[in-house]
This record gives sequence, C-alpha cells and structure tokens, in this order.
Amino acid sequence: MSTKVIGISESGPSSYQGHPFHNLVLHVEVEDRYTEGKRAEQLKVKYSRLNEIFNLGKSAAEVELLHPKDFVNLVGKSVSVYYDKFRNVDTIIVHPDESDNKSGK
Repeated sequence: MSTKVIGISESGPSSYQGHPFHNLVLHVEVEDRYTEGKRAEQLKVKYSRLNEIFNLGKSAAEVELLHPKDFVNLVGKSVSVYYDKFRNVDTIIVHPDESDNKSGK
C-alpha cells in the first residue's frame, strides 16, 4: 500500500487487558472506491519494531524515549507499507520527494 503521511502521534505506553503496548501512529491518506476524495487511516507501528523498520541504530531503551516529534520528517512523505502474517506493520519504505529527484539529491 502506497500512501502519504499526514500526521504522527503516539499511543501508550500503557496496557490493555493486562497487555502492555506502545505504538507510533502514522496518520495516512487513503483513497478507495467507496470514498469521494480521501479518507484518513491510522497505521500502528510497535515501538519494539521501530529500530528495524526505520534502521535507527538505537538501543531498545533509547527507542522507548522517542516521541512523535522525532519522526516529523515523515509528514508529507509518500510511503509504502508492508505487513506480516498477523497484520502488523513489518516494513515501511519512505519514497524520496519529487523535489529531491529534480535537484539531484
């Protein structure tokens, strides 16, 4: 699924029915045949997976200290999202801006 990130938030750290959770939430634009214009959808990325997904090179403790503002550079970017067999976000590919391609970056 290729989509555009329009916002970022955080859910947790907390627990639900005794299960801890901490997610980075990407708010993305989605087009579908049932919606005129676009609608928003939330993609939850587990904090425990941020290192692998975004290749951060941080320790688990450092990752837990990150905030949505640390990912503000994703807002406005086009991304492709891939899921594992349990429908968890497995991979996110951030596409370069068209302006980056035009300027030779």
